[in-house]
Amino acid sequence: MSQTQRHFASRGRPTGVPKLVRSTGGDRTYAGSHDGDAAGTIPVSRRSAPAGTACDASALCEFTVGARWLVSTPHALGRSAVLAVGAPTRTPSRQFSAAIVGGAWPCTDPSSFQFASEAQHQKALTLLECAERTRADAERVRADQSGDLVDGFTGACHRQAATYVQQADQWFSISRISAECASLTDGLREELDGIDDRAHRAIDHILRTATGPSAALASQRVMAVVTAARAEATAKGAEYSATIGAKGAEIGVGS
Repeated sequence: MSQTQRHFASRGRPTGVPKLVRSTGGDRTYAGSHDGDAAGTIPVSRRSAPAGTACDASALCEFTVGARWLVSTPHALGRSAVLAVGAPTRTPSRQFSAAIVGGAWPCTDPSSFQFASEAQHQKALTLLECAERTRADAERVRADQSGDLVDGFTGACHRQAATYVQQADQWFSISRISAECASLTDGLREELDGIDDRAHRAIDHILRTATGPSAALASQRVMAVVTAARAEATAKGAEYSATIGAKGAEIGVGS
């Protein structure tokens, strides 16, 4: 059943309540409760709630799983989206961070993608409501009157309603892509922060253990760590750019 069909079946009301779909303790979790669409990034306040607690369909539920915060929200007509909130919101500022991740760190905040996704999703719902009202108007006229004029009017209404539904499907697709971009951006930030953190741990170890003759080679070893970490971060950034480009192509961006 498509998103549009689910909308008309439930009159726009989600068939279930948001729930914790899957948790993996300290690992990141991206999951959907129905068709597996990637979850989006959602700005949340950090309130504690018992894991597995359900909430009203218009509200957010948050769960603590180990040291990770998970949030569940109604998304795309009844699907629950779960995201681990924990990626840094700013570029890391460790000693060599600029050299390691400065060129790969995504400047667009994940929440910008998510806000766009929510607006696009609401636009789709509005179009479906327009289609429903248009069809209802046609049926009311047909119930009271008949004739060629009425047939022409109701036919035009149904064609316009079909146009609304087609446009709504397009907006649902755009909303899904925006939510996926939010997840990808959040994920890249966390990966880059991990690369930077591991590199600085290695550098700290080199500097702490650089005594005697090995001290003269410490700076070379540090630069080797920075170079390797930068190469890894650059590769992650290139992979992210290619994936974002592919997501855009799915909805005709750049065509």
